[in-house]
Amino acid sequence: MAELATLKISKFRSIEGATIVFPPGMPVVLFGQNNAGKSNIIRALNIIMGEQYPKSIILDESDYFLRNPDQIVEISAFFRSPLSGLYQEIHWIHQRDQDEPTLFEGITISGGKKWPKGEDREDCIVVTIEADRNLKYQLSYSTKYTMLSRLMHRFHDVLHRYENVKESLKDCFGKTKEAFGQVPEFQEFSSALREDISCALQCWSYKLDIDFEAYNPLNFPCTASSSQRRRGNKGLRRTWNR
Repeated sequence: MAELATLKISKFRSIEGATIVFPPGMPVVLFGQNNAGKSNIIRALNIIMGEQYPKSIILDESDYFLRNPDQIVEISAFFRSPLSGLYQEIHWIHQRDQDEPTLFEGITISGGKKWPKGEDREDCIVVTIEADRNLKYQLSYSTKYTMLSRLMHRFHDVLHRYENVKESLKDCFGKTKEAFGQVPEFQEFSSALREDISCALQCWSYKLDIDFEAYNPLNFPCTASSSQRRRGNKGLRRTWNR
């Protein structure tokens, strides 16, 4: 997994030029007076390493240093180990008067240039907690970019390297579902729900099934669709089958 070493910012918002060095294996805290530029550093970091793909980001007039849109805005990230095993550094460059104003490219370990993909950037986990203290968001599965989602994704990848553990978990999960199915109240609820839906949708070639796959430890939560995650959070997942 890649680790961010240095962030360089040029001509972005209130920042004419700045270099932020990240110590290995440690969090970085930005503190200072109001309007010192802390939020602008966080925004620059989110542009190049955040959820939105950098190439699609559009700047407002206030995003240019001294509100001068004729300047070239550049944000660069450098890594201690190659990003996705390939990139030593990545650069986001914006020049408004160009036919293609935004350039996003990576410098490979061989010195070549390529366009990094979204999954390449996911190799480096960058978590920012801003002044609004969005820790609740980072400790949720709201998106695949939260700290908890990224951490669980790593564990999920490691889990699938151990076939014996996978089989053990699969067996335990099957027994858990079987045990829960022996609860009379759940059996009654399942039967009533299936019958009600069947009556309401007689003209459909679908049937309602109930399972607990949203809680299967072998299925990483954020690999499911957002609708599946919402259903899973309610305790049951509804699956339509032809």
